[in-house]
Amino acid sequence: MLYGAINLVASLFATLKGQLAAFDDGWRWGLWSIGALNVLCGVALSIRMRDPGRGASEQQLAGLDRQTREAHAQVTMKQVTALLRIPSPVILLVSRLLSGHLLAAAFGVIFLVDVYGFSTQVASAILFPMGIGFFTGTLLGGFLTGWTVRRNLRNGPVAILQTAQFAFAVIAYFGTQIDWGGIGLFAVFFALMGLTQGVNPVVNRPMIMAVTLPELRGAAFAIYLSVFEAVAIAAFSPGAGFLGDAFGLRSVFLWVLVGLMTVNGAFLTLLYRTYAADVARVQQALESRRQAALAG
Repeated sequence: MLYGAINLVASLFATLKGQLAAFDDGWRWGLWSIGALNVLCGVALSIRMRDPGRGASEQQLAGLDRQTREAHAQVTMKQVTALLRIPSPVILLVSRLLSGHLLAAAFGVIFLVDVYGFSTQVASAILFPMGIGFFTGTLLGGFLTGWTVRRNLRNGPVAILQTAQFAFAVIAYFGTQIDWGGIGLFAVFFALMGLTQGVNPVVNRPMIMAVTLPELRGAAFAIYLSVFEAVAIAAFSPGAGFLGDAFGLRSVFLWVLVGLMTVNGAFLTLLYRTYAADVARVQQALESRRQAALAG
């Protein structure tokens, strides 16, 4: 719900912001609006957000007091280095660098303007359907992942994550490489791309949590989102611009949204060998902590 709702609101805001292209100073209004919205979100978080402490959601630790749960909360460089020795997080980190779908939302409007000749205002209309698709994907992905975990704890989440990458590649081919004429069918395919992309956060985030101890999850997410995802976006955005000038955005979208995402899906096959063992290791460590706390 969190990731889906954020993306849904952002896509609606982006669609409305795209209409400001009709005005000379529209970009200024858009940036001021984004800044004001971020300030309001910051105030709301400072007032309403409450941290229950590390380990509060773990079944083995939920009954313990906060001080006992956070006895291992001190994060050291040694622990972070140990994090990078766990196979599954490393595979997920590399997969993030192969996540070509990050380019779809960032360059989708520019792509439709440059390749198929739509105006900025008309091309922006695909963003809200894409947000609706993303929101639907998070809900569908959450229920589907829960069902697969109950059916196949070892490989269920891996299969969902891998399938989402392959599905995105197929949909992206039809949604970007064929001229459908009007904006309507493009909006449908971008909505479907949003749906398959929306499955990712409700699968890969819980997977990272499942293979790391509570005190290391902050560091794991910092590396995953603030470093690797930022690097991926920083590489795809200017890279797409330079390559688009040289070869055309249509070719770039084929290579990145179709080709690279197919490679990403194939790469995730490695998780079938590591994920279940890493989850078992974390569960065993948490149970050991519970037993030690109760014995003390």
